[in-house]
Amino acid sequence: MGSPYSQDLRDRILAAYDRGMKTKQIADLFQVSRAWARRVK
Repeated sequence: MGSPYSQDLRDRILAAYDRGMKTKQIADLFQVSRAWARRVK
């Protein structure tokens, strides 16, 4: 069973981490949970 989130979204989240954004900022920006954003990283 696949993830409901696209690979594109995962890539954009990783790019945001690379730019130095914090998990809370990323979660708010992409409207995902902080826990999920951390798992992507």
